[in-house]
Amino acid sequence: MKTFHLNLLFLFCLCFSCATSSAKTVTMNSYLQVQEGKTRQDVLKEFGEPVSIEVNDEGMETFTYIEYFSLDERVVQARYYYFYFKNDKLIGKAVQIKDRPQSIDSDQL
Repeated sequence: MKTFHLNLLFLFCLCFSCATSSAKTVTMNSYLQVQEGKTRQDVLKEFGEPVSIEVNDEGMETFTYIEYFSLDERVVQARYYYFYFKNDKLIGKAVQIKDRPQSIDSDQL
């Protein structure tokens, strides 16, 4: 039984490391390198699937990617990276930075 649990743990760790190693993250530096005119497929290849895809009435698609910054296991800032596509071409991009105040634990009062 102990061998079974060790094998199961090993398999879990292997799957987790494979999943996290292939994950792509948008950072400010990588975002700044993306030029207008890139295709939708180029952006998907570079950054992977976005957190959300929205399509407006005019057919413009908005890809949203999020980068989180943590301090002591608390998210203190989130950067939302937006890529705007029309006819599968990148026509614009934007960044929204949201600061989150640190919460105070009751034992710190």
